[in-house]
This record gives sequence, structure tokens and C-alpha cells, in this order.
Amino acid sequence: MGRAVITVLLAIGIVGQVFRMWVAQHIASQLTALPRVALWVKHISMLSLLLLGGLFLLLPEMPAALEAVLIASAVVWIVSSIAFHHGVRSGTAWSRATESTWSPFQSPEVREICTHLTPMERARLINDARGRGRRIALWFALPLAIIVLALWHWESWRLRLVLVTASAGYFILWILPRFRAMRRRSIEMLCETEWARSHNYTAARLRLMTFPWSK
Repeated sequence: MGRAVITVLLAIGIVGQVFRMWVAQHIASQLTALPRVALWVKHISMLSLLLLGGLFLLLPEMPAALEAVLIASAVVWIVSSIAFHHGVRSGTAWSRATESTWSPFQSPEVREICTHLTPMERARLINDARGRGRRIALWFALPLAIIVLALWHWESWRLRLVLVTASAGYFILWILPRFRAMRRRSIEMLCETEWARSHNYTAARLRLMTFPWSK
């Protein structure tokens, strides 16, 4: 695989991991001290793995010291992952985190609706979110992993071009319409809640997300 492709994939991985660390702040705030430390160690060691793994692929010969740090980062990530999942899955903090309706870039209107959910409405929204997560993994994450592996192993630029073109068509024609439908369904479910109806929220005017750079 060319250095340019490796660099692009590495940049995507690092940006994705930094975003995960930003999202993890919400979960970490609800954990006790030891699981919180394990969570941050897990994320930081994964970031180290990505950086050092990229250097390993890009450099003609990696220094022995960096190889040792790469191995140590892998060991630390495994241990911290086990410690985190063992320490929080049976606790009430984990239950609160997994049953939270918080999401990145959640709009103030959605946040206000979520604070007034009835127990039944909250359970319905969480079950829908879990179902969407499974569908996203099946439709998006798994095909993307297969595509990346294929691009990694195929040497022919023609095969890579065909794969990239087919993948673009798949994501544009199949994935995007389903993502839009899931987004529309989420807005409709929020507008169907008792508090949203009492405040005259409609799907046409409810913002699902706001971004820091938006007005």
C-alpha cells in the first residue's frame, strides 16, 4: 500500500480516536475514580497505538525504542480495556451511561425534551438508538472495514479504482437514504413524546443537532 493511502487512513483513525475521547468525557463524568482512569488509559493507549503503528508502516526501519513503546501500548490497551469493562459493567454508573439519551452535538431543544421523558418514552428511545447502532455497524462499519482490507491487499490500481467507485455508489445510493430515514424517525419519535407535544414541537422545526461553529 502506498504511503499516501497509509497516511490518509492513519489521519482518519487518529481523528476518529480523538473524537471518541471527546465523547468519552460524558461517560467518564459518571464513573468512579478507578473505572474513569481505566477509560482514559484505554483511549490514550489506543491513540499511541495508532500513531506508532502508522510510523511502523511508514518508516523503512523503526527504532527499537519505538517498537518497545508500541508493544507496551498494546499491552496497556488490553489491560485497561479489561479493567474498564470489568469495573463498570456491573455498576450503577455504567447503567446510567448506557441508558443516557445524551449524544454529541445534541441541540438544546432535544436536550430539553430528553430531560422531560417519561420512563416508557426513555426506554423506547434507547431501544431505537440501540437498533440504529446495530444497523449502522452492519451497513456501514463492516463494509468499510472490508473495503479498507481489500485496498490494503490489492496491488492493482484498476481493482482499487473499481472498488472505490463501487463503494461510493453503495454509500450514496444505499447508505445515505437510510441514514436520512433513521434521522427522520428519531425526530418523529422525539416529537411524539408528551412534553414535546405539549410545547408544539414538530418534525419540521425540531433541530436534532447543533454544532459549535453554527450560529
